[in-house]
Amino acid sequence: VSTQSTGKKRIENNIFKNIRTMQDLNPIVLPGNYGYVLAGVTATALTVTLLNFRISKFRKAANVEYPALYADDAEARKDKAKFTFNCAQRGVANLMETYLQTTLFTLIGGLTLPRVAAGLCGAYCVGAIAFAVGYSSGEPLARYKSFGGAGVLVRVALLGSLITAGNTLFYVLTNTAVSYTHL
Repeated sequence: VSTQSTGKKRIENNIFKNIRTMQDLNPIVLPGNYGYVLAGVTATALTVTLLNFRISKFRKAANVEYPALYADDAEARKDKAKFTFNCAQRGVANLMETYLQTTLFTLIGGLTLPRVAAGLCGAYCVGAIAFAVGYSSGEPLARYKSFGGAGVLVRVALLGSLITAGNTLFYVLTNTAVSYTHL
């Protein structure tokens, strides 16, 4: 029993030691232009919301009832409205497949390059809208026309921004004093 008690005491001491140590970490100071990053991330949320509202129009025209995510494939082959609804739904689904990493890349990349990250995030929104609108035309290959196909390039650029920010985060996490006031 005393061995268990001693082990429990040791664990409690380590937990409290870690809590005291965390107070000694250097704070992350956000760059003055980080508001642009937050505006970019907010724009992605608005983009997702508006495109999802847009799908409602296609759902109603195709007479696809909830909770069906897509119209039945056999019906969509015969009915242009159902096919177009499936295309519109897929266009937004593609956006949702890349939304989380785009948001993450923007937030972290913005720690070192706030204007660049925000600009790339804005370009991602424009590309996502063009992709979804092109896809919902009922002609799936139309999703690659205009700026819609540039979404891949924008995500690669955001990945570069993440790598740059990763270097900065490494120094922050290893208790090296970092200041972003020069940005």
